Amino acid sequence: MEKINNKVDHLFREIRKVVIYNAKDYSFSEHYRGEEINAEPVLSFNNIIPDDFERDIKMSHHKGFISWHISYRFQINATDVVHRAVLYRLLNKREFALEFYSNEEKTTIGNDLHPMMIEVEDEIKEDGSGTDAYIISVYGDSITSPMVHKI
Repeated sequence: MEKINNKVDHLFREIRKVVIYNAKDYSFSEHYRGEEINAEPVLSFNNIIPDDFERDIKMSHHKGFISWHISYRFQINATDVVHRAVLYRLLNKREFALEFYSNEEKTTIGNDLHPMMIEVEDEIKEDGSGTDAYIISVYGDSITSPMVHKI
């Protein structure tokens, strides 16, 4: 029998960085075995603001099979025209594998059989408030669980 001592681990996890890869460069088998992505990134977001980061990972059962429903959202404040062009050119597709880095762990989602969708949502208000941003939405379903590695 395994036992879990349910006490506070005194860790604080805080998102730091998101790295995006082409899912075709990370196989289902590599993901299933828990291997790390060994490919050139498509795009990297550094200095993610933790207060603007949302993570929702749910597991469901259907006819004896497990699937994972994955959703992340975070804000990007770099809204100049150069960044806008890069975001729209590279994203808004269902073809990605991602790594989410916190100060403690790295979580990997997506692979060649179950790529993640990334959408860019324009939250530019043009009201002089200084709160203009893009929201990056990452979502998808997979039969492989998100892989977590200690950094």
